[in-house]
Amino acid sequence: MKRFASREFGALALVLCAALASCGGSGASGAGAGAPKPSANRLTASDLAHTGASDLYSAVQQLRPQWLVVRGGVDLRGQQAAIGVIVDGLRQRGGVDVLRNMPLTDVQEVSFLSARDATTKYGTNMTVGAIVVVTKH
Repeated sequence: MKRFASREFGALALVLCAALASCGGSGASGAGAGAPKPSANRLTASDLAHTGASDLYSAVQQLRPQWLVVRGGVDLRGQQAAIGVIVDGLRQRGGVDVLRNMPLTDVQEVSFLSARDATTKYGTNMTVGAIVVVTKH
């Protein structure tokens, strides 16, 4: 009797899991169901063009101002940490001010990496994250 109840419970749990999985769906419905969901950590050239800004800093400030905010990071010397800026795979000096001199017409994509992801990909001193820019070369 116990063995049957256990098997019955297992089957019920399997059916419940399958039902819950089918309810999840893709989250896409209605108009634009095939369109990709915008990312909170990525902006395309098209996204940037809609801002009317002339430089990348202004566009990021309009669309993702949280990317420009340093939250309590301190570097190894005890100084306020700066957000790293990577352009085409190379770390830039000058922090986010580099973005002020970058015309939107040159930018293909810009994304934000968390401190952990930035440190893993680009090395130390990325204690508050990084803004990664891919240009149209």
